[in-house]
Amino acid sequence: MAGADVLLTQIREDALGGKPLADALRKVVALGAETGSVQLRQWAGLELRSYKDSGVELPAYRKPSAVILVDGVVNVPGGIMKNTGRQISPRSLPDFARDKLDEYVPLLNPVAEIESMLRQAETNGAINLSLPHSQDLVNVMNHEVGNPFQRITSMYWSLAAPAIAGALDQIRTALVELVAEVRTEMPANASEPTGETVDRAFNIAIYGGNPHVNVTTATASGSGSHTVSAKSSIANTHHVETLWPALCAELTELGLPGEELEELHGALVSDADYGNELGPATSSWLGRLSGKLATGALTVGSAASSEAISHAVLKALGLA
Repeated sequence: MAGADVLLTQIREDALGGKPLADALRKVVALGAETGSVQLRQWAGLELRSYKDSGVELPAYRKPSAVILVDGVVNVPGGIMKNTGRQISPRSLPDFARDKLDEYVPLLNPVAEIESMLRQAETNGAINLSLPHSQDLVNVMNHEVGNPFQRITSMYWSLAAPAIAGALDQIRTALVELVAEVRTEMPANASEPTGETVDRAFNIAIYGGNPHVNVTTATASGSGSHTVSAKSSIANTHHVETLWPALCAELTELGLPGEELEELHGALVSDADYGNELGPATSSWLGRLSGKLATGALTVGSAASSEAISHAVLKALGLA
């Protein structure tokens, strides 16, 4: 496997060179494995595979703006007149759908599919995407109108090519920023970045620095600051290792497999400096676990549930 420094160079070149994002993201997965950054590997994996059923909140850059359009027909003397591509407001939707659907499309697809969607949209300027349960919405709206001579036949988002390009460009920019931040965070005498360095850079590049942990020789200061001392960081990691045996035993009894336990342990260590907060890596692990249990991708003991497992983790961290 290529070293972390080589991977950083390749990721930057791929992102700047306009290569398919999937190529660069696969190298990000490798970088996460090489440095031990669970956060980085998980994020890149979701971008490559899909956010669907992951239980992870969709990043804002994957929610480009779009318009809701409807097609319909009207019975007129002498025949039927088609009405295609009429824009409607989300306020026109049935009450039960107004809080769930708006003029932002959740792009759950793998990044390679989104790039393919862009190529299709560039031909006509936009691409049409079905709304969730669109046929049910159509039936309800036709019933509410109550006009047998006028009816909606389909409903969909119209997503413009520039909006798709903007979403992809934000991922590409984040990759360049990730490399830049890793280089900046690395000590002058270091030849390879550590997992801690990569995690800090990841939080800045992907989440704008919130949360962000700076490991320095100064003590923590400032309201809500995540700046900690190197001595404090070691103590926090020791705290995780102290609570882990009991938590591991409890989760094993609930039927959680060893692979999941290993990932949770890595997430807890990664989040060691978050103190009385639920760190991003642990939160992401809990979200993925919930998705796996909900879809049947993972089965555990009969007494276990995502709520029981989450409660055990939060209780161990002093958050429940």
